[in-house]
Amino acid sequence: MAGKVDLDGGRPSDRRHQCGTVPRAGDVARKDVPTTGLRARLGDVRDRGRAMGWDAIVAVNEERVVWAGVCLGSSRQPQR
Repeated sequence: MAGKVDLDGGRPSDRRHQCGTVPRAGDVARKDVPTTGLRARLGDVRDRGRAMGWDAIVAVNEERVVWAGVCLGSSRQPQR
């Protein structure tokens, strides 16, 4: 697939590691986390996420590749 990096050299993964079995992100990631596009307004994203009962939303691109996690915490500016 274009743009993808083959990190394991094309070898099939048996998920063994020197410390035991290591889960992959897809094995432990929640599938019900709300997502948003990269062009969404932050205020709208915050309001939608809070209305859904979440404290974070995942920002994804058009191919649904994760770009960032958006914390929906306080809307106040951090104190310096």
